[in-house]
Amino acid sequence: MAAARLGVRTRVYSDTRGGAVEEVCQIIQGDYDDEAELSRFAEMCDVVTLDNEWTPLDTLVAVAPNMAVWPAPSTMTLVRDKVSQKKHAQARSIPLGAFVEACSEQEALEAASTFGWPVVLKRPVGSYDGYGNRVVRDAQALADGWEALSGDDRRVLVERFVPFEMELAVMVARRPGGEDCAYPVAHTRQVDQRTESVVVPADVPVEVQERATALARQVASAFGCVGVVGVEMFLLA
Repeated sequence: MAAARLGVRTRVYSDTRGGAVEEVCQIIQGDYDDEAELSRFAEMCDVVTLDNEWTPLDTLVAVAPNMAVWPAPSTMTLVRDKVSQKKHAQARSIPLGAFVEACSEQEALEAASTFGWPVVLKRPVGSYDGYGNRVVRDAQALADGWEALSGDDRRVLVERFVPFEMELAVMVARRPGGEDCAYPVAHTRQVDQRTESVVVPADVPVEVQERATALARQVASAFGCVGVVGVEMFLLA
């Protein structure tokens, strides 16, 4: 709807039909590995953007290598996997809590022993909106979490539990050339893995707002984000 108000024509490629977008734009239905349909779709577009980080891109990139895709496939490769995401951020001096990639239950237990209980277990790929995460407080809970979250690749991300006062988020709009604009800092409250409320602007001191905004812009730049990205962070207790 926002694009339509700006005079931008939109088309949507989806492997299923339905949804509100059918009322406002053209739908091209096909599988994400359908070269013919994806090629036809690409020919009708100047720029392709993505609904979420799980959209498969390999075939689209193969059939339309010169297509402008934002966020770029390189960015999506980093953010899809929480371990790759963490290592990339760490290498660019973005502040993080301590973490370990554990490729066995024993490695996860050793990480927990080093960090101290509780720890957070996360499925590296396929987690979304708090699902695929567990706070575990003892060895039995860790064993159960390993079985539930390690997946086919048999690995989990183990994070030191970070005591925090509130969760903050900053939306950053960023162009391909690096120019960006940050929206006011938001305070988000999560209940049962879902956002219960969002308060904008967050009721935090000016210096916290400035630090949060600077951090969000640093993250967006470090991952080469283009478009609008939400950067979430903790205000430590």
